[in-house]
Amino acid sequence: MVTAMFLLAAGFETTTHLVSAGAVTLAAHPDQAALLDAEPERWPDAVDELLRREGPVTRAARRAVGDVAIAGTTVPAGTLVLVHVAATGHDPAVFPDPDRFDVRRPNARAHLAFSHGPHHCLGAGLARLEAATALAALHRRFPALTPVGPGQRRPTVLVAGRATLPVRLHA
Repeated sequence: MVTAMFLLAAGFETTTHLVSAGAVTLAAHPDQAALLDAEPERWPDAVDELLRREGPVTRAARRAVGDVAIAGTTVPAGTLVLVHVAATGHDPAVFPDPDRFDVRRPNARAHLAFSHGPHHCLGAGLARLEAATALAALHRRFPALTPVGPGQRRPTVLVAGRATLPVRLHA
């Protein structure tokens, strides 16, 4: 039962929220949508840029396996640490002009939306493919899709997303 719930949350819910965030972001950045029209091979790049800026997984909990010094503070072994994963995609030391949405960003894939190392998401490749396919198809079918309000955000802290997102499909 636990595994089934995890697969549902990790394999479906996160991609659903990434697609809705992508629809909102592309509507707000028509220049980037036009670029994707001209260069559709960039959809996978757009997904990584969306994951960097709007990744659905916002936090991750990890336990320190040894004493770790971070910014002058020692985190003792065994301490549970809550990492704000979403903030890592906005680090100006890694991503110049981090608030700008740019599907041509050369290092967009350096995000931590799928974690890293032994915790790297096993479904990362499938999630990227699902999101790129869904967003490209949605954009082709409804190029004038426009949100008509912010919708309602889900009241969660680990997975960001919308419960509702009202849209206008045609101009």
